[in-house]
Amino acid sequence: MGLFRRKSESDMQALDSDEAEVEQAEAPPPKPTPRPVLRQPAPGTPYGIDRAIALMRTLPRGNVEVIVQVVKATLESNDVEVKAIIADATRRQEELRSNVDARLAEISDLESKVARLKREIEEFEALHAEVSMVKERLILAEELSASHPRTESGRIVIPTNADVVGFASDNAEDPVQVADAREPVQRPVSGQRRRPRS
Repeated sequence: MGLFRRKSESDMQALDSDEAEVEQAEAPPPKPTPRPVLRQPAPGTPYGIDRAIALMRTLPRGNVEVIVQVVKATLESNDVEVKAIIADATRRQEELRSNVDARLAEISDLESKVARLKREIEEFEALHAEVSMVKERLILAEELSASHPRTESGRIVIPTNADVVGFASDNAEDPVQVADAREPVQRPVSGQRRRPRS
């Protein structure tokens, strides 16, 4: 029994390790946060904010106060003024902010253009639906007119009231309906009052 128990335990450990490998294979590796690309200063240019950023990136993370004191001492030992780097940083902030504002304005223009194009699409779709409806009705009119009699010139012969009444009398089953169809309907003329019944 001990042998079987050891074997089953080893099998379970192997299964656990296989499952862990599968989970590791399925999980995507975490993406590092991209750092903005620094522009390379031209040779001979004074020490600016770009070089200071590159220097800060190489330093280990730790106590910020100690690190900045070491950086300041290192720069001043190489005759680099920290105030000049701060002034360059201020200039770069203004430049970057103007770039951001320009991109935001461009995005706003593109969004307004997209909104205008969407409105035009809605108008085109509404007009397309109306054109389709009129086209279907005209096709129906053509199909219905094919069964009507025509003159020698090709015009459709419009049926008269007598033909309509005759058609109604031929197809009516109730003689009262035929009589009602032949009698003209009297309707009050607009603007006239009906006489009261005595």
